[in-house]
Amino acid sequence: MAKPTNNFAYTLLAYILMALGLVIVAFIIGLVMHWAVITRHLWTKDNDRWIGFIFFTLLMFAVVTKQSKRHWRSSAFWVAITSLFAVHVVSFWFILRYVEHWDDFWFLVMCVAESPLITYFANWMVSHSLRCQ
Repeated sequence: MAKPTNNFAYTLLAYILMALGLVIVAFIIGLVMHWAVITRHLWTKDNDRWIGFIFFTLLMFAVVTKQSKRHWRSSAFWVAITSLFAVHVVSFWFILRYVEHWDDFWFLVMCVAESPLITYFANWMVSHSLRCQ
């Protein structure tokens, strides 16, 4: 397999694509927030924890993705990250829906506890998929 001659161009392209993905996610979140707050008047005091959830989720997955840079070219990595992201979102949807007293401190605790687990499982899934090939 031939190595790319211009690693800088590939790295720059990867960063541009990640930034574009984050902008798209932010735009979608903005549209949903606009719909909920302006159009439907659904904003309550409890919605502050959803903002914390969005912030800490994006922060945590950005750190995990950055730490796993060596796996960026593996499709198994992106499937693993997407799967773990879905599990994270569904789990926190239940937590935030049924736990009344959840503030940003608990997001910080969960972020510190969950980041190594997500990194471990993403790396394990990539290495497992490489062994199966």
